[in-house]
Amino acid sequence: MVKFDDKYWLYRCVYIMIHVLLDQLEYNFYNNINLFIMLLLYKKNRRNSFFKNKLIINNHHSNLFQIVNNLYQNINQCKLCQLYKNRLNIVFGNGSLTSKLVFIGEAPGVMEDKFGEVFVGSSGVLLTKMIQAMGFSRSDVYICNVIKCHPPNNRNPEDYELQCCKSFLISQLAIIKPKIIITLGKYASQVLLNIKNNISDIRGKWYFYKDIKVMPTFHPAYLLRHTNKKHMVWCDLQKVINELKII
Repeated sequence: MVKFDDKYWLYRCVYIMIHVLLDQLEYNFYNNINLFIMLLLYKKNRRNSFFKNKLIINNHHSNLFQIVNNLYQNINQCKLCQLYKNRLNIVFGNGSLTSKLVFIGEAPGVMEDKFGEVFVGSSGVLLTKMIQAMGFSRSDVYICNVIKCHPPNNRNPEDYELQCCKSFLISQLAIIKPKIIITLGKYASQVLLNIKNNISDIRGKWYFYKDIKVMPTFHPAYLLRHTNKKHMVWCDLQKVINELKII
C-alpha cells in the first residue's frame, strides 16, 4: 500500500502558490525554469499521473485500477465540448478509490490545468484544512470536479459543458460507491441533484443522489472571499461527520 499524508498536499499547494506569486512579480526566468523542471517530473509518469502520489492502491484493487485507468483514457480523448481545445491537462481527481466520502467541485482553475491536479493553490489549502478538521486526510477521501477541463479565463462553466462531463462524474461515483457526497458550490450541487436552486438555499440540508446522501455546501473559493461564512460550512461538515459514524 502507498499512502501520502497531507504534508504532501500542503507542500504541493504552497509550491504552486509561490509560482503564482512569482508570475505576479514577473520573475519569469525563475518561474519558467522551475515550471520546466516540474513538468519534466510530471510528464515522466504522464500515463499514470491521475493516480501517482494520490490514490491508495494495492494488489487487491488492481481490477478497480484498470477500470479507472480506462475511464481516465476516455476523458483524456474527450472532444464533446470546446474546452478540450485549450486545456493543458485534464483534471481527473484523486484520493481513495474505496472512500466512503467524496468531495465534488465545479471545474479546474489555472493551476489545476497546469499541473493536472484537483484543488491546489489557496482553495486547495482551505479544502485540506476542512478535511483535516473532519478527522481525515486527503488520501482518506476522494476529490474531483464535475468539469474535467479548465474553462478559459476562469469563467463559470456553461450548461452544455456541465452536461457533457456529467457522464464522467457519474462513472467515477459508480466506481467509488461512496456513502456520502459533499458538493462544493452551486454548479456541482445543481448538476448532481438535477436542481436549479441557489447554493444558499440548499446548503446544510440532506439530499439524495440515487441511494447516496448528499450534503451541499459553499465552495472553498467562495469562503476565501466571504470568511464570515466559514462557520456555516463547519456546521454542514459536522452533520456529515455525525452521519459517517452511523453508516
